[in-house]
Amino acid sequence: MILVAGVSASGKTFTLAALRERMPNMTILSGSGLLTELGRPLRPLTPDQALENQQALLDELKSRRMDTKRGSILDGHAMIETTEGAMAVPNWWYDDLSMEGIVLVEADARDIAARRHARSLPWTEDEARLEQEAERRAVRHQALRLDVPLL
Repeated sequence: MILVAGVSASGKTFTLAALRERMPNMTILSGSGLLTELGRPLRPLTPDQALENQQALLDELKSRRMDTKRGSILDGHAMIETTEGAMAVPNWWYDDLSMEGIVLVEADARDIAARRHARSLPWTEDEARLEQEAERRAVRHQALRLDVPLL
């Protein structure tokens, strides 16, 4: 599995939609889409709910046998927004997947703030920049820890 990570409104889903058009047979899943299908809350999340969501997502990926399917792509996050601030996706979540690599999607902080504002998820440009830096640190940590490529 390849994790495509980035803060909300960074362009992950847009980028993966373009990839899907070029490669319609590629397996691309949305973490938030799967959680929605499972009836899980997306916002606002307490830290406990965020961990419960990660377990539910992992269980769903395993039930679909996506945890070991090579070349599958998951549109997701390395950091989760909670009511108590950003929280890193725990190591155990990555450990239970056959992670082949991680792709980090980034965008200009001003653009992220504008896109989030349009979705009624306001961030200032500075908040977007700080969250993007936290996401970058988190994916670097996991790529090094798992010894997988990071793009």
